[in-house]
Amino acid sequence: MMNASEIKKLIQRIANVRITFNSNTRDYLFNGNVPRTIPSDFYPKLYMEYKTRLLAQFRENCSTQLIEKYIELIRGHIVKINEANDTHRVSYVFSRSKSELSEMAESTHDDIAAILSGQLELLEKMKEELQDIAENVKFAISGDFDDKPNHEQTIDSSVQTGEIKFSKAGKAVCVASKVDIMLFFYLLEKAGLISFEDTVHRSKFIEENFQYTVLRNTKNKNEKMDINGVNVDMAKFQDFTKKRKYTIAQTRLISKLYDKLRAVKFDS
Repeated sequence: MMNASEIKKLIQRIANVRITFNSNTRDYLFNGNVPRTIPSDFYPKLYMEYKTRLLAQFRENCSTQLIEKYIELIRGHIVKINEANDTHRVSYVFSRSKSELSEMAESTHDDIAAILSGQLELLEKMKEELQDIAENVKFAISGDFDDKPNHEQTIDSSVQTGEIKFSKAGKAVCVASKVDIMLFFYLLEKAGLISFEDTVHRSKFIEENFQYTVLRNTKNKNEKMDINGVNVDMAKFQDFTKKRKYTIAQTRLISKLYDKLRAVKFDS
């Protein structure tokens, strides 16, 4: 019955909710993580693993009693998530009224709501699937699985259910390469002209708010591209062996900015 215990663990992982307040950043964490850093397909991937385990359990042996236990477990988690949502909403409104939250907290609150919505959507789907099986199918205690109904048709293989639908604000398009954008923010941070709470905040800010432009003569020239891997790219500027390369890039970028900014006329 290894699959049975693993199925239970997967249900618990999908339903796991722990919303805490970080007094240093004056913002919320979800299960110990900055909410927006949780991949939008985190729960669909868990569901696919759950589905695989569940179908394997059907092939071994699965009673209606065991399915009913899963249904009750899911029902209990749905109640707990709704309670956590209500508690967080009250806490957020109260803390905001006392000006205890950072400027990022409002968007974090929305992110948490999106995560909880994804969890509830997926758990409701899982509950309904199990209810359909429990009500319409009688499992034999043993025998050939081929003689039993096709449970793959009952359990949806869609990976979209439970996807976290984070709000997407329009991104600013930089008419600059990705390297120049990374270097620009790196220089601002090193010069003390901009600061971030940590590297997670930095990557989140850049990746969610900016796009770069493909400037090289390739088939994608002038296309607008999303930025990713910010922290990896930023770390490259610390590579001593490439100091000369980035010093040249720095000089070129500063010269380009100087020429462009100096050409701006306030009367036009």
